[in-house]
Amino acid sequence: MRSAARPTASPSLLVVVALWGLSFGVLEAAYFTRANQAFPLGFGHLALALLLGLAHAALAWAAGIAARVVPGGIDRAAARLVAAPAALAFLLALSHYRDRLNTRPRSLEGTLITLGIVAFFALAFLVLRRLAESRPRAARRATLAGGAALLLGGTLWLATLGPDPRRDSSERLRAELEAGATLDWPAESVSAEMVGGADDTGLKVLMIPLDGGAWSVFDPLLEAGRLPNIAALIDRGVHATLETDIPTYSPIIWTSVATGKYPTRHGIHGFIRTRLPLGLPQLRLETKRMAALTKVLKLGIRALEMGGGLWPGVAPPVEIYGSNDVRARPLWDLLGEFGMQSMVLEWYISHPARPMRGIQVSERFHLMKGVAAEIPNIVYPDSLAPELEASVVAPEEIDDQRLLSLIDLEGLEGPAVDAFVDQNRAWFDMVRKNMARDLSTVQLAEAVFPTLPDWRFAATYFRAMDGLHHYTWKRKDLPAEDFAAHPERRFHDAIERYYEFCDRIVERVARHADDSTVIMVLSDHGFENTYDHERGPEGFFIMAGGPVERRRERGRISIYDIAPTVLALLGVPVPDDMDGRVAVEMLPGELWAEHPVRNVPSYEHDSSARVVEPSSHMDEEVLDRLRALGYIR
Repeated sequence: MRSAARPTASPSLLVVVALWGLSFGVLEAAYFTRANQAFPLGFGHLALALLLGLAHAALAWAAGIAARVVPGGIDRAAARLVAAPAALAFLLALSHYRDRLNTRPRSLEGTLITLGIVAFFALAFLVLRRLAESRPRAARRATLAGGAALLLGGTLWLATLGPDPRRDSSERLRAELEAGATLDWPAESVSAEMVGGADDTGLKVLMIPLDGGAWSVFDPLLEAGRLPNIAALIDRGVHATLETDIPTYSPIIWTSVATGKYPTRHGIHGFIRTRLPLGLPQLRLETKRMAALTKVLKLGIRALEMGGGLWPGVAPPVEIYGSNDVRARPLWDLLGEFGMQSMVLEWYISHPARPMRGIQVSERFHLMKGVAAEIPNIVYPDSLAPELEASVVAPEEIDDQRLLSLIDLEGLEGPAVDAFVDQNRAWFDMVRKNMARDLSTVQLAEAVFPTLPDWRFAATYFRAMDGLHHYTWKRKDLPAEDFAAHPERRFHDAIERYYEFCDRIVERVARHADDSTVIMVLSDHGFENTYDHERGPEGFFIMAGGPVERRRERGRISIYDIAPTVLALLGVPVPDDMDGRVAVEMLPGELWAEHPVRNVPSYEHDSSARVVEPSSHMDEEVLDRLRALGYIR
């Protein structure tokens, strides 16, 4: 009699799922807050915990019902005690594995590990089921005590969370700016005084980034003699495979190149940052980069996005990363501390343009034809904007004929050409915008270099190569035949022809180098037929000029090694808190014997992140281009 009564004395399935669902909801809200720095705390965090609690409880309820009704299912008492916590724990383990342990595309190894997780929790479920059937009183107590402990621990965790002061400098300095702080460059640098100044090598560094450039395209073109200027650099210098990072989003990688630091330290996590519902604070990253305890939160936010936006009636529900969001100092900022002038043109994440020793043209400048002189902080110093605006090439200035030079037009004449353009209008419009950007950058370089004759570091960033990959790569290897049946095959050589165009761009920029200039041509990542930002195809790196000696073998260098290597080449002490190293093996030993690499602990300090007035001008244009590339919805 007593044995038969025990199962009915166990708590109802509703009580179990409510307790465990709420505990997971609070844990989820606390983890999300800490991992994504979603501060300050407010009512929105409580609302988030409750909503997530309902979602987790619904999943646990479904698991409990399913455990009873499936063929061979467990009895009612065991379902009440076991199914809810087991289902939520399984969800947690699977989410953790997919988000943090196996971020690359699915593979056989990943599938086997996933099956292993399923098998482990299936075994645990069987053990708990046996306990619930053989010792129901102990199982009941364990279930309720476990849920209560998780709920209490999660509540205390959430209540005691606060922002990380190391990650909160931008907000603090923004408040200081509003209170009257100035943006003037400091008259004297404490950092430079502490290390006794630079051991001046007399060298210059000219960096020419070609976004997305891949050795898989370069190599056959070099062998065919189609890239004479890049071939000349390789012939008198060194070249290497560039080790990138995951995900291969250009804003993340180029900020890592500029700072020598991991994304978790420089603060850029993608193209956009997200506004959240419920009054939660805006995050500095897009939704798919958010860290969450389980998949429940991410799927919920994705559903909100697909349903019309996180803030109803407000478009877009995202904001683009800007230079104020960078929490680490770029190398040109450090060079300025030692009195060295730099020019930085169209670098990714350089809007608004920030005060520096030299000239900075922000990444939005090429969009500002006709209005650049009216917009503050689009170039530094502002006084240069009217003069430089004449260098900007508007997309409408590039006619179809110039773009048709990238395509195989064999057998296509007259009206047939016009019809082909109309049929592929999206491709022509996007390539036109990207080519206009690259032409603007090279003309800006030719206008800016004469105005700063004493420059020591220069960077001219070219974006269109990566864009053309996204639009055209799948057509690259199509054979040039049967155009009537497969007109998309006319694009088969477009990428290679654009590389030839970029080869001429490199030559135009490299004209501004002298015998003391080290030229670096590099990408942030490569490209491949199965391209995915989570695969991280490696990029390319070329260095020539100055003391660089010729080497035939292809080496390796990391994106994090670029900034420390530039600093060492210019004789500036390298900070220990950079995550890369100086690529000493790529340069002659005599250079390091005469100018040994010196180190300092760090150059970071509270005044590093001076906040500049942002501008939302052309935000929608930038977002449209990101959507066209598939980066955001």
